[in-house]
Amino acid sequence: MVNGLVVTASSVLAILVLESAAAYAFSRFRFRGRGAFMGLLALGLLLPLQSYFITQNTIFTDLGLTDTRWALIVPYTAMGLPLATYLLKVYLDALPFELFEAARVDGAGDLRVFLMIVVPLLKPGLATVAIFSALTSWNEFLIYVVFNRWVVGGVTAGSLK
Repeated sequence: MVNGLVVTASSVLAILVLESAAAYAFSRFRFRGRGAFMGLLALGLLLPLQSYFITQNTIFTDLGLTDTRWALIVPYTAMGLPLATYLLKVYLDALPFELFEAARVDGAGDLRVFLMIVVPLLKPGLATVAIFSALTSWNEFLIYVVFNRWVVGGVTAGSLK
């Protein structure tokens, strides 16, 4: 139970931090390759979880991550990022541009606009994403089975470090 809580909390926290910044960047900045990055996120929504098990298993074995919490946190975070980024990008696109422009006129830089204006406005969206991500991470069992050894006949599975 403790391992499940640690893994779920870690992956949800990583998703919230990474995707809020990514959604802000995709929503408010125009940069080269923006469409390609959004397309890569769409692939994350389209490809099934099982399609990258072999490659992921090889990478985690080479890095020595199997039977650790990182072997669960990294895929759970990667699974949650595409949907979360799209949800918050759409949410930010609906906000008026004048709000951000007024902050710029008052002398706020990109980081200050993000921390003082965007994050407080994103709280309902972040709560929604946190609930979806926590439920997905908590209920996902297939990755746990693949990346952690089972103790046959025992109560615990794997020796998570």
